[in-house]
Amino acid sequence: MRFGSALPKLPRHEVFVPITCLLSGKFVWRLTNENSNNPEETWPQGMETQASDVVAHWSLANCMDEETTMNLFFLNDCPKQAALDLADVHVGKMLLEACQMMSTAARQHGFDGGYARAYEHHPMTKWVARSKQHYEWAWEHALSCAGEHEVRFGTYHKSALLLPTLSVAMHTVMPDRGWRNPPRCMPDDYKVDFDAWDGSVPCHVQSYRDYYADAKRHLHKWTNVEAPEWLSA
Repeated sequence: MRFGSALPKLPRHEVFVPITCLLSGKFVWRLTNENSNNPEETWPQGMETQASDVVAHWSLANCMDEETTMNLFFLNDCPKQAALDLADVHVGKMLLEACQMMSTAARQHGFDGGYARAYEHHPMTKWVARSKQHYEWAWEHALSCAGEHEVRFGTYHKSALLLPTLSVAMHTVMPDRGWRNPPRCMPDDYKVDFDAWDGSVPCHVQSYRDYYADAKRHLHKWTNVEAPEWLSA
């Protein structure tokens, strides 16, 4: 399933950041130039996944320090469910990193607002910057992470205050270039072979689940929520 299609019904209540949190503070932005809309062809799912991995593999080989500090864990193609599936330690981390990626993407397209540019050469940052649809997935994921932070820890995460500003960028400067599956920013051992995969979820989701279940198992802890079912499947 690709983002933009009907999203599955969530097993828990919808999670939103309280409006007082989103609207507090001052949000100042200005548009410095118009974004470019260069048409690009849409690739079949398998080809686009393989091409994204080629970019990810080259980029990670040249900036391994960024790979260890940045990522978006595609544990589900639904950005809300992906946030629900995160272990406690990654809820705030993914909110921060999604906002950093969106801020960098927006600035690349002429928007002045959000965090300063960071990790511009990371393959996931490039993915977010490529298309409004990718950016929207990151924004929805960040919003859900902000809600999860409140549910699990009873506190707001300060990065949530940037979401209104980053929403302005999404609707004013981000180019509409359609959807391509995200790069798999992980060691090759966890990457599911697309040609051989016939599971119920896309291979990038299964790859991230395998990576998360093994490489991140020492961080597994869920407060006030159940661990995802796929973790014990």
